[in-house]
Amino acid sequence: MNVRRLAPWAFALLLASFLSPARAGTCEGQGNASLTLNERPSIGGRLKLTVSGRRFARFSLLADTGAGPVTRPQIGTFCLDFGPDFTILVDGIRGGSPRIGSGGTYDVDLRIPNRAGLVGKTFHLQAIIVDSDAPNDYAITNSVSLAASNAIVEKFNDTAQRDTALTSAKWTGDGVARGVVSTVPRSISYEPIPSGGFFLPQPLIEANNPITNGCRFMMKWDPQLLGITRGESILAMSWGPQSNSVFGAAYLGLKMRLGHFSREPGASLSAFYEQNYTLQDPPVTVYEGNYSVPTTNGPWHPWPSFSAPFEYDSSRSLVFEVDMPVGGTTFQLFRNRSGAAFPINRLIGDGGANLAISNPEDTTYSMLFIVQQYRAYAQSVFIDTGLAAPDYHTPVLTPGEVPAGTSLDWFVEGATDPTDPSTYTGPVRSADAIDGMRYARFAIVLNGDTTNGFVATANSFVLPFD
Repeated sequence: MNVRRLAPWAFALLLASFLSPARAGTCEGQGNASLTLNERPSIGGRLKLTVSGRRFARFSLLADTGAGPVTRPQIGTFCLDFGPDFTILVDGIRGGSPRIGSGGTYDVDLRIPNRAGLVGKTFHLQAIIVDSDAPNDYAITNSVSLAASNAIVEKFNDTAQRDTALTSAKWTGDGVARGVVSTVPRSISYEPIPSGGFFLPQPLIEANNPITNGCRFMMKWDPQLLGITRGESILAMSWGPQSNSVFGAAYLGLKMRLGHFSREPGASLSAFYEQNYTLQDPPVTVYEGNYSVPTTNGPWHPWPSFSAPFEYDSSRSLVFEVDMPVGGTTFQLFRNRSGAAFPINRLIGDGGANLAISNPEDTTYSMLFIVQQYRAYAQSVFIDTGLAAPDYHTPVLTPGEVPAGTSLDWFVEGATDPTDPSTYTGPVRSADAIDGMRYARFAIVLNGDTTNGFVATANSFVLPFD
């Protein structure tokens, strides 16, 4: 805490009656006064309390490692020892401010030093308020006892805990993490080389057979094939017609989804469509409706406009799915590469089917992606707590500048072995979800405003644990 240590005699000068001999008494407080702890304290974090009492009154906040009780004649009884560790945290009685606010409260917010020696050490806090309606003209609050938890602390004063590969924010060690955003989208084309000569009409309908059972199509691209930066969202996609020729057609009831692959990059798609996603990270429907295609020529033709951007994390494989019931007036041919059976990167089957046709193929289509940077990530490496089964508590994210249209978020992830991804919990928004994991990492998500380029900043992140 940012505190000034005073010996007991210094406070006695503040309140002359403290010069009288101390004696034990009851520890119940007196008058209209209360003290409330608002946030679990941890080293490197904040001490946040609310002092309540008489409006506009001067007050002092006191702390000690001993709990008393000690009675000061003509003042009252305190739950403090007034021993060698006695400290005045807030000195409003002698200094004239701060004072209780017009609403009868004052919020105290103090920094707790990031010192290992404070972990588990118990402190007792109590406030005294100048109040002519209270006994002896002083109201005394209840006592609050607390012990600072251990914590993973990041103040961005260096880059020691930065995971460079997964950090797209500006984390340079100058005491702040800054967001990154773009105001103009960019295009990324995936053109498999060599291009195949096969006529592969899906994901719409079979060639020369418009009266079909529809089509459910799925394709996967591993992240290294796309080069999409973390924090970029996919705004739109276009497909590459074979020979640059698009056939005029209408497709009814088409549904498009994008999602993250449930397995590691390079693995094959499961023939069961839904097993390629996870319950924790389900696919997003980016379009649902009819799709009309004119007769035209060109290297790319757009899929239907997305209902919302898709937040792609850039580290997992991207899954694209089209599900269409019976309907469609003709087929389309897509530029493609199809050169092996494994890994399986394409599935086809009937519209609405749960299981794809058993036809292993390493096939990918040419595709154009329109992306834009909406957010940036300040992500840490996995940090060793030194405990076999730590109990994590709610993190404290201290924002810097957060202009209108920007925001901050966070997630944490636990692991029992940082070298083995199979032990990772996955990113979660609950510290309780990583309880028992010896290693933990965090990421701050800095969401920007793409219309004007405004970005948010963060000053610190603290993840307490016991």
